[in-house]
Amino acid sequence: GAYNAEIAQQVIDGKWKAESVWFGMKQGFIKLAPLNPIIPKTVGDEVTKLQAGIVAGTVHPFSGPVVDQAGAVRVAKGAVMSDNDLNAMKYYVRGVEGKLSEN
Repeated sequence: GAYNAEIAQQVIDGKWKAESVWFGMKQGFIKLAPLNPIIPKTVGDEVTKLQAGIVAGTVHPFSGPVVDQAGAVRVAKGAVMSDNDLNAMKYYVRGVEGKLSEN
């Protein structure tokens, strides 16, 4: 896509620098799949509203409280998980079924 073309051109021009890139919904890098039609309209409307808030920057998906599967608070109420903490996240949040690999 456009981002890869831009980076390729930077490499060609000798201007590329290694850096962390945190693109998401606002930049179009992450999109929700269409919701199943059996999902109630009220739930779909809430998902649409949350997605709009994420794009606008008024909603952060990892705003506290964030609680892991074991019940430990990882992000306090009112706080927002930092990019470094997101990058180092090695646990699932409460409600997610499964286990992370030890590797």
